[in-house]
Amino acid sequence: MPSLKKKALSLYLRTGCLRQLVLNLYGDKERRTRGMPPRQMARAGLGLVGQAGYEWQEEKISELGTVFGEAHVHVNPTKEGGRPGTLVLNEVMPHVKPYQFIVEARYDAETQIFKNAVGIGDLRDLHGEPLGVGNAFPDIIQVLPSRKERPAWEAETAETGPAPVALEVLPTGDVLPLSGSDERLRLRVIDIKQSAEPGAHYFAEVVYYSITLAAWLIEHGWVDRFVVVGAPAVWPGSYEASVIMRAREQCRKEAREPSPDELAGALEED
Repeated sequence: MPSLKKKALSLYLRTGCLRQLVLNLYGDKERRTRGMPPRQMARAGLGLVGQAGYEWQEEKISELGTVFGEAHVHVNPTKEGGRPGTLVLNEVMPHVKPYQFIVEARYDAETQIFKNAVGIGDLRDLHGEPLGVGNAFPDIIQVLPSRKERPAWEAETAETGPAPVALEVLPTGDVLPLSGSDERLRLRVIDIKQSAEPGAHYFAEVVYYSITLAAWLIEHGWVDRFVVVGAPAVWPGSYEASVIMRAREQCRKEAREPSPDELAGALEED
């Protein structure tokens, strides 16, 4: 059956080609069975680019452990093809706390709530097969404190309105302001990209993760404890030291430990 995945969406936003979008909904076996054009398998340098991306991701995740503390980073130490092993999000959720991070957590994005919300619940291909939705593996899910315990760096003024981290993401992609008394932990999707200037397709990926995660919380009964916020982010590549590392070093020079609020604010700048 055809399956919507993050990669198919990302490639479509790069090319704008609807025919390619349809093809990318199918795996290699289905393409062969149905006489569709095969994927271009051998592209010079692609493996090296991918490996460099995994190394950059590993560096950033290592920085999170160094700065926030290893206990604050939920990560599977077993690597899979150069990248961190996956975690099962449903198994991690009972153990997360504010200012923690969940790395490469897998969740089933194919919820009826998501499909209905974006209008693909009844879509079928020419062979009558329903459109599925692939699993999701966001690089990082950041756990922020509730709105009730909002940190100092979460600025909000009458002119600017609510900060993005103060907006709840709905499965439709719409956002609503969170109450100042909301006690749910806030989840923020972050994707690590080696590119210093990420394109629109990268930002579309974190939006896709955010709305599928919002639907997943509802479908699996977590919505009373967690909420996805409208501040999905890309952590881009840089030749300079990250802001969180610089903040940590500055606090060491001042002979003190940085607070979680300070570090979260530094990560916001990154």
